[in-house]
Amino acid sequence: MATSIIQILCFGLPTFVSYRVSMTAGRVLDYLGLSLAYTLSIGMLCWLCAYIYYSIFDGFKELPISLAILVLMWIPVGMLNVFLQNIVLASGKIKEYNLVELIFGGAASFLTLMLVIYGLVEPIYIYSAGFIVLFFATAYYFRLIQKKSTVALSFSPLFVGDGWMYALRIYAASIFSFLLLKSDVFLVDYYLSKKQVGSYSISVGLIDTLYMLPVILGTILFPRLSSLPTDEERWKAAKPIVIMTALLSVVALVVMYVGAGALIVRLFGSAYSSSVSPFIYLLPGFVFLSINTVIMNYFSSIGAPKIVIFGPLCGFLVNIVGNVLMIPQYGVDGAAIMSSFSYGLMLFLSMVYIVMNRRVSAVKSVS
Repeated sequence: MATSIIQILCFGLPTFVSYRVSMTAGRVLDYLGLSLAYTLSIGMLCWLCAYIYYSIFDGFKELPISLAILVLMWIPVGMLNVFLQNIVLASGKIKEYNLVELIFGGAASFLTLMLVIYGLVEPIYIYSAGFIVLFFATAYYFRLIQKKSTVALSFSPLFVGDGWMYALRIYAASIFSFLLLKSDVFLVDYYLSKKQVGSYSISVGLIDTLYMLPVILGTILFPRLSSLPTDEERWKAAKPIVIMTALLSVVALVVMYVGAGALIVRLFGSAYSSSVSPFIYLLPGFVFLSINTVIMNYFSSIGAPKIVIFGPLCGFLVNIVGNVLMIPQYGVDGAAIMSSFSYGLMLFLSMVYIVMNRRVSAVKSVS
């Protein structure tokens, strides 16, 4: 619950912070100050809303007060953690980031395992263990950023103004992308049986696993592109990564197409062999989505033009209409086909924008 609230309340600002830190490395502590000010303000607002809900409306009856307090503590710390992760990545500290995630991720798993072994499986214990790890990881990120800087921690409100529009575009793009990726599952659940939903969910889950690599690649690429001085240089740096992603995705498609049946039966049993067909139909969509993810990070590095919203929005609307028409007649295969088509449409719109934008840039350079 806290994780979902954190994603909603960040409003795309961590991406803006990453974008600006990559461009102005000397002002890291200004953006650290912005991160602290924003997360503390949101944290206090959440505490105020919770107090009003508890004292006036007699809320939290079914939720233990200790667990409610823990969630309220988790929100600002979790938000700050997201901001600091983006600053660390934007500062080029990839190795440090991976080390922190490995150590503290392992610590969280170890603490959870110990709690299970000793029978302490109540939510308050599990959430407390997670919060402790989150707190120390956040503190380490904070120290890592501050010790690398030679100026004092500061905050300039001027950075907020030019950030909100950028952040809101990223936020809107994230919402429509999420709706595009998840709407097919909701519609399958609406039209078909629970068994078919389960089969389709396995197919989608496998695609999500494959999709992790281009997401990580795009996350690392974004601050590098943002640090370059011109859009032309950013495209020159992004283009080979886009081509490499396309080639690797096609190779993955061929391998998964050949081994899909054996893989799914081995992992989930023969009872879920019906997941093979939608998985195969989703593979082209995986290729389109992987390429577009890298391109979207390129778009974010050039100021997040309106295509970052328009592409996912069009894909989402087409996916909804297409699934409503396809699922009743073709079942989960129809949902998979329509999802792949929608991802392809989003990639097509991105490519059209790139071609048009580069033509405009070429004309300007000539004139």
